[in-house]
Amino acid sequence: MTLKKKLRIIPHTHWDKEWYFTAARSLIYSLKDFDEVITILEEDSTFPCFHLDGQLSIVEEYLELHPEKTSTLIKLVKEGKLIIGPWYTQPDTLVVSGESLLKNLEFGIFLAQKYGRWQSIGYLPDSFGMSCQMPQIYKQFGLQYAFFRRGFASHLVNNREFIWESPNGSRIFTHHLHHYGNMAYPPNEEKALLQYYSSIEAELRDTTQSDCILLYNGEDQKPIRKNLPQLVELGNQAGFDIKIESLEGVLAEIEEFYHQHAIELPVYQGEFTFGQFSRVHKSIFSTRADLKQLNNHLEHYLANIVQPLCSLAVHFGLSGEQILVDKIWSLLLLNAAHDSIGNCNSDETNEDIRARYIQANRLSEELVDFKLREIGSHVQQQDITQFQVYNLLPNKRTGYVQLTLFSPYESFSIIDQNGKLVEFVLESIEDVSQTFLKKSLREIGVENQKNPIWSNQVKNLYKCIVTLYCRDVCAMGYHSYRLIENEERMMGLQPPSLLSFSEEIENERYKLVFEQGKLHLFDKLTERRQSDFLYVLDDGDEGDSYDYSSPLDDVKLYGELVNCTVTKTPLKQSLLVSGRLRLPTDLAARSRRDYSVEQAFQLVLELEKGSDCLLIHLQTVNSVDEHRVRLVFRTGKANPYSFSDVQFATIKRENNIPQVDSWLEEKWDEKPRNIEPFISYVANGFSSGSLQIISEGVREYQFIGETYQDIALTLYRSVPYLGKSDLQDRPGRESGTKARTEGTRHMGQLIASSYALRILTTQDDEYTCALVAKAFLTPLIAYQSAPYKNNTDTFIFSAVNSINLPLSYSLFELDTALILSVLSTKRESHRLLLRCFNPYLDKKIDFSILSFQSNAIELGYMENCLGQIQSQSVECQLNPGQFTNWTLNSLK
Repeated sequence: MTLKKKLRIIPHTHWDKEWYFTAARSLIYSLKDFDEVITILEEDSTFPCFHLDGQLSIVEEYLELHPEKTSTLIKLVKEGKLIIGPWYTQPDTLVVSGESLLKNLEFGIFLAQKYGRWQSIGYLPDSFGMSCQMPQIYKQFGLQYAFFRRGFASHLVNNREFIWESPNGSRIFTHHLHHYGNMAYPPNEEKALLQYYSSIEAELRDTTQSDCILLYNGEDQKPIRKNLPQLVELGNQAGFDIKIESLEGVLAEIEEFYHQHAIELPVYQGEFTFGQFSRVHKSIFSTRADLKQLNNHLEHYLANIVQPLCSLAVHFGLSGEQILVDKIWSLLLLNAAHDSIGNCNSDETNEDIRARYIQANRLSEELVDFKLREIGSHVQQQDITQFQVYNLLPNKRTGYVQLTLFSPYESFSIIDQNGKLVEFVLESIEDVSQTFLKKSLREIGVENQKNPIWSNQVKNLYKCIVTLYCRDVCAMGYHSYRLIENEERMMGLQPPSLLSFSEEIENERYKLVFEQGKLHLFDKLTERRQSDFLYVLDDGDEGDSYDYSSPLDDVKLYGELVNCTVTKTPLKQSLLVSGRLRLPTDLAARSRRDYSVEQAFQLVLELEKGSDCLLIHLQTVNSVDEHRVRLVFRTGKANPYSFSDVQFATIKRENNIPQVDSWLEEKWDEKPRNIEPFISYVANGFSSGSLQIISEGVREYQFIGETYQDIALTLYRSVPYLGKSDLQDRPGRESGTKARTEGTRHMGQLIASSYALRILTTQDDEYTCALVAKAFLTPLIAYQSAPYKNNTDTFIFSAVNSINLPLSYSLFELDTALILSVLSTKRESHRLLLRCFNPYLDKKIDFSILSFQSNAIELGYMENCLGQIQSQSVECQLNPGQFTNWTLNSLK
């Protein structure tokens, strides 16, 4: 006997804050539509509930402009009639960082607490694919269910409900929705309505083993359907079992059905990135490369620099400016919404997004500058010229830092606090005695000092840019250095020298040679030579702002390397290569093989003293339409798998996707492709000789070639439309709307990206690759808080308390193979939050913090205490891909 299915209707709106329209337009219409929702829920007892799209940012903006609705909204939320949360914005989950996802839920739930409750669902009906880490993230916040649409495929899971598992073993009951608008347009006429119900039940009954079919009355920017209760009543009178319910209530009902009938649900571990049933836009990672790079830089800068530095400030008794840090994060989270971060928007909307990035970047940089100055001003003064170098990683570190120093001496050396000479290169020097110094002298008296010592010591002042080679800088702390005057006129190490006759550079690890238009890399450690190891590749792109699509008549074009210039200092050697691409103006010219445009590009390759990374900088000005430019690395071997980092984990992906051969026959919505996202690096393995490529640029890679022997990283795509129909790789209607967008063309725009290449050794694995990537994205930073720098050029600064910090300091050190994700201050608390993760694919790790001077408490993210350690060290064990949160006493 066929089980009769119940129809459960979820009334909702999916409210995009911005898209092909601006946030301003969306906001104006939300005022009317949300007012209407509140009125109907108040006045119509037959309308039991409405879902306000699971994101609190739209509620926050609405109440800011209609504050008189606050008490009514709170009442409806507490009664379970108006359903909100848990997100701040509905994010993309594949191309934003783990810290961004956690902040998004943290902000959303923090706001929802003010209104009384939030749905316990990881609610993402429209995000373009799902990260494998979502179950673990949801469980950290105590959420009961996961709920999504895009990325699902039948060869992964063949049931609408299943158990989804993260790499660490976290599990969550998950519902894959059919379509969040599968009941957006029900007919009003009774006969047509009943046929409508019958058709939906017939279409969806076999996609689930449960007795419930979920229908979603609502869609993008849809107002509440006022006569929905009457449509439900007509169906019930005809013998259907139909109810309007909350999504959380229905999912609980479905979960209980499986439990009562002892039906074992399938378990799936992994990500969802396929476009079988709905478009997943698997190359949106490279749309608007300029905006993607702003996001990527800011995510890393906040988690790696801003938050750890503010945590040190709090530890030293200074302000951590938590509200300001939250403001910066909120700007990024507004841009993390799936359409916003996808940049599949109108030009006007993308300019709004850019403005948020610029504001967030300025606030971040100025906050860091101020905190460096503030901490440095409280370090005990060994010398007026002293400065601090900060290492914001939890391990001692040797490396380079470039900074601006103001020196009273035209010729000087640099020593550490123990008097040991430090290697440096003077990049430039400028006499500012008559400008900057005079301004500082005029400010004497601001701290009630009539004749400070420095005013008699400093007769001249020189603004210098130096590159410093620092050894063993303290873990999660700083080390002090100072200037001493040279008796003879000498200045550090040799300045840069141009060697136009040379075509090779080297350091202790590598030798790089430019020869007959090709670059050859020799690894001295493994004695491996990789000839012609990288190249610039251009191919056609018939796609739009959502997707790359390969043209029917395409041809691959390769960059020519024309000439090079070598620059050498004792600390770094550089090879500058000029190149060109001969390109067609557009796809029509490409099909004619008309390569009339010469687009120049520049490669700068650098080898630093003591480094096992080859630094690579690529830049070009885009000159043509409808193409994609990628930097490609030859691995010299077949690669069945790719490896990259994802949020708090490492992932292994198959390069060969069998469904490529059958997707059209099976009527997939989108061609499956091995174009993949990453967070900071990609590799072709972890064995000796494998390549690791680190980048802060576009987070998109693809293994290409007959045996997937080459790794291609996208620099940018140039396409002239927001959406296009009938693409080779995505048949049917256009995504979004068919509007021309100049921003996605990048015409005349400089596009640049930086990379670090490593050849792995027998000592490398997932941990070392994650550690080197973290270090690449967490540079040493330095600041000189000299008393003679106090003037209106730098703003006047006075140290207002008696904090006296040592010349060097380390907050703590990690003695384990875990990766630090963030050290941050906790809201409304005098404690610090430390988050680390296990980067291994299949290895558990023991976690310990050494040399910490107070108790530590392990937390779930939303403050639920999992255990407390009352000792000077902390130990626990983490599964592969698991992250853990510890709060630490912040007071020094």
